[in-house]
Amino acid sequence: MVSMRSVIAGVVVLAALALLAYVYMGSLKPTVAGNVSPPTSPKPTVAGCGSLPAPERNACCERMNRGKPVPQCAGNWKYDNKKGICAYECAQAEEMEETREKAKSECNKENVAAVYVCGKNIQAVSSLLGGGSRYIRADGSAVNCPIVAPAYMTPECKAMSKGKCELICENKPEPRSCPEDARICPDGTVLTRTGPNCEFPECPKAQESVNRTSETAGDVVEANNRFALDLYRQLKAGEGNIFYSPWSISVALAMTYEGARGNTRAEMRNVLYLPEGDEARRTAYKDVLAQINKPGKKYELYTANALWPHKDYKFLDSYLNVIKEYYGGEATPLDYVMKTEEARQTINGWVEDQTKDKIKDLIGPGVLNPLTRLVLTNAIYFKGKWVMEFDKKDTVPMDFRTGPGKTVKADMMSLLSEDARFRYAEADGLQLLELPYDGKEVSMLILLPRKDGIEPLEDKLTVENLNEWKGRMTEQRVDVYIPKYKLETEYSLPKELMNLGMKEAFTRDADFSGMDGTKYLYIKDVIHKAYVDVNEEGTEAAAATAVIIALKSAMPERIPEFKADHPFMFVIEDTATGNILFIGKVADPGSA
Repeated sequence: MVSMRSVIAGVVVLAALALLAYVYMGSLKPTVAGNVSPPTSPKPTVAGCGSLPAPERNACCERMNRGKPVPQCAGNWKYDNKKGICAYECAQAEEMEETREKAKSECNKENVAAVYVCGKNIQAVSSLLGGGSRYIRADGSAVNCPIVAPAYMTPECKAMSKGKCELICENKPEPRSCPEDARICPDGTVLTRTGPNCEFPECPKAQESVNRTSETAGDVVEANNRFALDLYRQLKAGEGNIFYSPWSISVALAMTYEGARGNTRAEMRNVLYLPEGDEARRTAYKDVLAQINKPGKKYELYTANALWPHKDYKFLDSYLNVIKEYYGGEATPLDYVMKTEEARQTINGWVEDQTKDKIKDLIGPGVLNPLTRLVLTNAIYFKGKWVMEFDKKDTVPMDFRTGPGKTVKADMMSLLSEDARFRYAEADGLQLLELPYDGKEVSMLILLPRKDGIEPLEDKLTVENLNEWKGRMTEQRVDVYIPKYKLETEYSLPKELMNLGMKEAFTRDADFSGMDGTKYLYIKDVIHKAYVDVNEEGTEAAAATAVIIALKSAMPERIPEFKADHPFMFVIEDTATGNILFIGKVADPGSA
């Protein structure tokens, strides 16, 4: 019985013989009779190309010297009969000009994408798919060279494709206008026809990168967004501007929640809207953190977590391992008893490094004391340029209405060109405008009341309404006016969190036994600082949160005009997931 290996070997041999026969037959040039081939010219010997008949010597020199360095001039390799060697001969200026004129006549021919002069030869590149090039020699003869790998090119085409070439003309196809109809994706993204075939691109796959490994990552994003708006309703009772990172606060509290037990845990879960399953929730946070910190972005966006336990206090390894594995929080022991100020400066220095010095002195003097046992920190930083930047020369002072009969001057930026197309909607007495950052993965969504007075908008702002409003947005021409502004805010949040229902964590009844195996610990403070700078180029934003854990004995259709010249809210969100990274209100752009 013949083995399969023998059969394969036989097939390979037959294929090789067939290939050799094809190459040999292809090298023969038929005569007029068609059956008899003329004697082939002798191949050059070690004596060089001079052994060939005179008409073939120049072509031999081109082949023999292919790839060798040549002078900085257009020309060809030729055989020097006097010296008996191959020499590179630069084309004379008159000859080159004559060749260029001939090349120009090729530019207007049908299906020609580009024309080059390569020495004394002319190369006409076909615009047809797979059309290759047509080389025209000085004597008027031509050779067609298809697009193939160099190993499969004929010697003649190889010789033609070498050397320095000069572009004479290039015929770019006129852009084809596509129908202006649109398609709306499930996430509200508006698609228009593009490309040579005027086709709709695919809808973005929202949360694909996060949900690839975690089915509950979307639940974590929704939980953060619900918490963001709940906390906003608490903070809006105060005067002036609002700006904070709900993500920074919620992830710092989520790390704290990992050590909570009993009713303390239940209250925190309700306020933060956290999924109940430990493994699913932890994996979801790990995936969302990886999404935020993914490499290769056209903008800067990253977040970091850290634990700062007292050096002589025993925390459970199980707790520390969970924070490290799922939240990326490394534990760095500090001495809060003997070196309290040094510990404060160490934590603040980490925050400054993570936020590029935008958040300084997160923890003020006197916040830490010898009874401090743990500080949990999160920092987040973003810097992105607008897809369509504002021109600084168009920024002019304008009135910004802060309230009835009250105005302040603000540096108002504007985009009024025909290219100013953005996602926009009008709904329930307000205007919505989305300004994307470079990469179009993060954007600023501005919610502007039609009339003065932001309170009605604040009262009806829910996750459901926000999603409904965003679903109405379509891309269109908009005349945009928004002020430059820079905000710096600082919050101590125990009161607001207790009002939301997270009460026990701040009292003697707190149960954080999942951290140390005891009920000695409680939350002394939740501190948050944030910074944002919005200008013509883009936006820079940063925030940091510290949760202070201490021993209980220490307790206490037209072209719409979007003119943001009165108080408004704004959100910076991850476009792919809808994760609210920052949220704020501008009541007075001139007040930090």
